[in-house]
Amino acid sequence: MPESELTVLSGAVKSAAAAVVGAPLEAALRWDDRLLEDGEIPDVFLPDRRMVLIFLLPRVLKALGLPMASFYASLWQYGHGEYGSLKERTPYLEDWYWRPKLSDFMDSTTVAVGVSSFIDQLISELPTMEALIGNWERWEQLRTIARELRANHKGEDTWVETPPDYRGTIGNPFIYLGHKSVNTADFVLKGESITESDAYVALGPFGLRAYMHADILKKPGDERLFVSPKRVAVRIYDSYGFTDGGLDQVLGAMLGFRATQFLGRWANTQTGEKIALANDDFNRYRQDFKPIYNSYLESKSGNRSRLVCRDFETFSDYIERDVAGNQYALAGA
Repeated sequence: MPESELTVLSGAVKSAAAAVVGAPLEAALRWDDRLLEDGEIPDVFLPDRRMVLIFLLPRVLKALGLPMASFYASLWQYGHGEYGSLKERTPYLEDWYWRPKLSDFMDSTTVAVGVSSFIDQLISELPTMEALIGNWERWEQLRTIARELRANHKGEDTWVETPPDYRGTIGNPFIYLGHKSVNTADFVLKGESITESDAYVALGPFGLRAYMHADILKKPGDERLFVSPKRVAVRIYDSYGFTDGGLDQVLGAMLGFRATQFLGRWANTQTGEKIALANDDFNRYRQDFKPIYNSYLESKSGNRSRLVCRDFETFSDYIERDVAGNQYALAGA
């Protein structure tokens, strides 16, 4: 699955979808509407079980022993939760993010192996920057930066430049080395239950992005440019939201109805009722439930949080490895 396709579902509900597609009803995640307090939401929404379930998701996931998944559901609904609040990356553009520690997810064998194996791959491929063929895409941004630096130092026989450190930028750091997708199958093959893994239920399928910090230099009497890597790093990138992807829109146009991403089946342990959720339910929650609920809070005592229902991105911190000590002649620069 391309990385762009990883950004259209919330992790908390991707797990439910993956868990029940092609599986018996018993595979549905469990929830209990007794978690809802009397008078907590407007009476008009009580018959709408999907709205009730979405409202209760932070509590449902916590009761299932999935603290990070619960926290992510709370971040989307309220903009804050047990471990912190969303941060605004670009003021006035509704560009919000959360930056977890990657170590929060390293208890997952799938995450730990995915990160470690990706870093090992990056280190083993460092010498390929010297070749014009094979693995060209890995070094595309590095070559672009190197060409710009060569132009800036036109006529100089020797120079050294250090591009900005990836540690100093949240959104699009230098030097980008590509991405790797971690999918549902990876969790299954590692023996992790996708309904019990907190990492999977919080993130679902996600992307790992790789970066390098390095010096770029020209040696006297040599027209080649050299790269002296200092460290390579990997972080998690994911997006938490409920926007239907292009495939859903194409199918809807072909079939003549509104197509929306299925997000799984949830079984009520008290009544036995089973509910199927989809992206449209969360969008309806944002458009219809949120304003009525927030207005309802004005007539209630207490200090309950208002709903924001805000999509956000996840940029974790980095797992790094020191690679200083070698220089490579950069081909194509």
